[in-house]
Amino acid sequence: MKRYDAAVILVVSAHVLALAAAIFLALGPAYQGESVAAVASGGVAGKPVQTTATLIEVDGTRVLYRFLGPVLLTALAALAITVVRADSVRRGPLVLALGVLLLAFCIAALPSIGLFLLPVAFALIIAGVVMSLRRRR
Repeated sequence: MKRYDAAVILVVSAHVLALAAAIFLALGPAYQGESVAAVASGGVAGKPVQTTATLIEVDGTRVLYRFLGPVLLTALAALAITVVRADSVRRGPLVLALGVLLLAFCIAALPSIGLFLLPVAFALIIAGVVMSLRRRR
């Protein structure tokens, strides 16, 4: 049985978190509204109707590209840490660079979906730092 270290666990859990955030943001109710039908003067107002919509229903399928970017970045990090041989490439700086790139995406998209992906970016950055420090020893 292969023994996994903290960096591998961090990167794989970051990928799972990015995938879960993408699914939640794509399929979860993102917009809520309430409307009441107009009535003539002196009439009785109707009951309010509450509506919800997902990001895909409101913005269309083009919004999926915004979710796939972080998932692909974390997938690259997970592949780099699990598949690439340790002596062929310095995996720590690669994972760290992907984490910084994801953090830049989170800051740019902070008003919309960036807040959901901040823990993913921090997990990648911590994994990259841990791998880089372990390499120096």
